Amino acid sequence: DGHYDALIKTTIEADLEGDTYFPQLDMTAFKEVSRDRVTKDDKNAYDFSISRYEKEGD
Repeated sequence: DGHYDALIKTTIEADLEGDTYFPQLDMTAFKEVSRDRVTKDDKNAYDFSISRYEKEGD
């Protein structure tokens, strides 16, 4: 693809119905560099994580 050097991915720990999906990406060129986990609480209905990926070799 070559149009991006970094990605931020939010993963919600739940099975939810939906009609919109992000396309599958070839992640082989990327390395996860950080991940923050958030636990379900009064403000968040589900556990989730936010991961940052950077393109390797740049």
